[in-house]
Amino acid sequence: MYGIYARQSVEKRDSISIEMQVDLCRKLLPEGEAVQIYEDKGFTGTNVNRPAFQALLKEIRRGSIAGVIVYKLDRISRSLSDFARLSEELEAHHVKLISYGERFDTSTPMGMMLVRMLILFAEMEQKTISARIRDNYYTRAERKKALGGVPPYGYHKDWSVNAEEAETVLSIFQQLIYGKSLDAIARDLSSRGIPSPRNQGWTGMQVGRMLRNAVYVKSDAAVYGYFLRDGAKMLHPAEDYCTGMGCVSIQGSEGKLIAAGTHPGIVQAEIWLAVQELLREKRPSCNGGSGSASWLQGIVICGKCGHSCYVRSNSCGSPYVYFVCRGKRLGICSGLKAMRTAPVENAVGQILSGEIQRILSENHAPCEELILESSRLDAEIETVVRLLREHPGSGEELGKRLDDLCQRRDALGLQVHRGQVSFQQFKSEMLKELLPEQKKALAQLFLKNVILTEEKITVFLR
Repeated sequence: MYGIYARQSVEKRDSISIEMQVDLCRKLLPEGEAVQIYEDKGFTGTNVNRPAFQALLKEIRRGSIAGVIVYKLDRISRSLSDFARLSEELEAHHVKLISYGERFDTSTPMGMMLVRMLILFAEMEQKTISARIRDNYYTRAERKKALGGVPPYGYHKDWSVNAEEAETVLSIFQQLIYGKSLDAIARDLSSRGIPSPRNQGWTGMQVGRMLRNAVYVKSDAAVYGYFLRDGAKMLHPAEDYCTGMGCVSIQGSEGKLIAAGTHPGIVQAEIWLAVQELLREKRPSCNGGSGSASWLQGIVICGKCGHSCYVRSNSCGSPYVYFVCRGKRLGICSGLKAMRTAPVENAVGQILSGEIQRILSENHAPCEELILESSRLDAEIETVVRLLREHPGSGEELGKRLDDLCQRRDALGLQVHRGQVSFQQFKSEMLKELLPEQKKALAQLFLKNVILTEEKITVFLR
């Protein structure tokens, strides 16, 4: 029997309902297969303490479930550690996991390998990069020091106000209050030829990030109260936020942290607070796509104007598919000439494969540690066997110890084998065997942007 698990934390107009999740999952069921539906409505994905999910786990442990089907992996959990533990438990009970959205099927070697790789890479990124940056930001913000890196748009390198850019920042806030959409503001800035941050082109998403950034607000008591109501942790006394200086927002392990800045604010507190309320009423945009047209969709940028590219087939009925600059559609860019998706995907695929192999080889070192541990257990097993020969009277106690050591050695041997197979398999199979949805998942994990011009393809890794 198969189990379909569906979860919806909050019912929204733009969220997929539990009923729709179940209907889509049913499409992946073998014909005539019995199925049991497990539904958790109104429960978050940050932990696994959900009644229907716990009921599903009980059935898995009893051996009555052959496979679990979900609409997307995040329906199970948004916690990497929870998902990793669940993956191990499913494997121990010979239960396969199938995802409709990511097209994963852990009954196949490639599906299991890909799930493990995603967990491995995400954990690496989370533990080695995010934690280090977060800790560094927290310490510097707590001491009211500059956070390092490039200051945001509107400021010079020394965090003094850039008058020309600050005028643009004020214009962005005012336009939203006047009723313009995020995309309309981006189009207006582009049409006026105003340079964007890092010259990557103005987009609605970028405008939205600027409007939400606490760095621009001339903070006062009302702003301090807003952050408290929003559930943020304040790093300094209340009076430090009433100076007209900007604030610094940091996403820490315990939630949002707000530090009192030492740089001048740009936007009046009343305007900044009014914009935050307006943004709460707006739906976020999405540029993800399914990846069916191209697995690079959503991360390709025109190198001429900095706008994102979308995918379009030609109008002659032949199967050629092209990347097209959005700036051309807006009339502000001459566009890219004949940039077919296939050659771009092939070129980027080689870089992506090389990066994955590099990380896998670097993280292959734990296998060597496991081999050393296995050798140590072999030596201990030999010692126990020798003691059994020398002291036959203590056979029961030594026998239990020998059995335990052998089980531990065999388990380590299995771990070493799995790690070696996963690495070798990816080297031989590469990306060509993956579905578009799976390629897209890897691309979003490893690639920041792909910049296209007619002369070259530039890939920025995360």
